[in-house]
Amino acid sequence: MNREVETLCAAIGMPQEVVALLKRTKTGLSDAQEEEFAERLCGAESNAVADELHGRLTDDANGVKILFVMLRAATVAKKSYGKAGIPTDIFDATMGCFSRFVREYRIAHGVFGFDRWWWTPRQLGLKLFRLGTLEYELTKTDGETAVSIHIPSDADLSQRAVDLSLAEMRRFFERYAGGIKEYYCRSWLLSPALARVLPSQSKIICFAKRFRIKEIIEDDESYKIWVYRNSDLLPEEFPENTTLQRNLKPYVLSGGKVGEAYGILE
Repeated sequence: MNREVETLCAAIGMPQEVVALLKRTKTGLSDAQEEEFAERLCGAESNAVADELHGRLTDDANGVKILFVMLRAATVAKKSYGKAGIPTDIFDATMGCFSRFVREYRIAHGVFGFDRWWWTPRQLGLKLFRLGTLEYELTKTDGETAVSIHIPSDADLSQRAVDLSLAEMRRFFERYAGGIKEYYCRSWLLSPALARVLPSQSKIICFAKRFRIKEIIEDDESYKIWVYRNSDLLPEEFPENTTLQRNLKPYVLSGGKVGEAYGILE
């Protein structure tokens, strides 16, 4: 691991166990090949490059090899962030996704690992940014620039934290992207079904009320991975360690669907 990657790991709070693991990791690629992938992961075809890299790295069951190369790519991306005038604190917060993802992997599998290689090209390619408690991705709606709002697993959904993040979002995109057609969110957190199992003053419910719901996808089950950390569980197997887990379980067992919803920020 070079010094730039080690410095990045410290800045984004990468667990020390993972840093030690990365120091022992050999990708099987030459230094020149790693550098080439790192550069290309920050380019216009970053998603295709991530697919290619994933196919090239063998014996990488826990994804540590691809994490190694992507962290190297993040040090390349830092230069692009700097050229764009994006402050270092926003870069560090955005790249904090790598630390978050390895922690989420440990919760799900019991060991540290990385399986979001298909997602992080957005951060490396200056398409998705962490601004306060939320993340925001530049997209297109009807051919016009739009912003998709994402809720990280460690997001603070209190009114103050969300207000501050949304205010920062508007300042950021006015400066770096120009006119935005709309700000939208597609998530299980916007599902109207949650109002049946959570109190009206719940942070989740208050967050959802910020959006004008345009579409409901009842059969989506993405909530399982975020609420129960396992998309393969049957409802009768759902754990009951949190209030949300306990409230959702009987609702789903009785035939209720959580689904997800698409909404426009009011």
